[in-house]
Amino acid sequence: MAHFWFLLRRHLIENGYQNTSPELLEALERAKTTTDVEDVRIVEQILANLAGDEAGAFREERLRCRLYLGALGDSGAALELAMDALGAAYRQEWHMVGDGSLPVWRSLGWLAQAATSRSRQNLAPGAAIASMLPPDDRVVSIAHDLRTRVERCLLELNAVGE
Repeated sequence: MAHFWFLLRRHLIENGYQNTSPELLEALERAKTTTDVEDVRIVEQILANLAGDEAGAFREERLRCRLYLGALGDSGAALELAMDALGAAYRQEWHMVGDGSLPVWRSLGWLAQAATSRSRQNLAPGAAIASMLPPDDRVVSIAHDLRTRVERCLLELNAVGE
């Protein structure tokens, strides 16, 4: 995250944003030294305000903020990412891809992340997904684990039905 914030800040300075959005540069400087959810939210909000009605403005940067928020335990961001992944799975040309289920499993991985984050926030502390991997690797790992569990259940159900 710190490297991304550094690169984004440098890019913004190169493009003159130190005059038009000094608050964004300050927020990036703060976010660079912390992994606090609120600092990431502030960066995301400022980017959204700068983008205004222009849908594509700061699209990748805002998505990166959402990935960081989801990985840091923001269940709302994880749910949005799950919906994005499921939407991608629904829109894809299934007959044109090898294993088209990857976005579905990523969606379920983000849902699992949101569920564990929500349970940590709203319930007693308990088992949760450890935040050791980078966000994308983490979701792939969660999705793989969930897929393995579902496939195991399907095999057991098939064995019972025979």
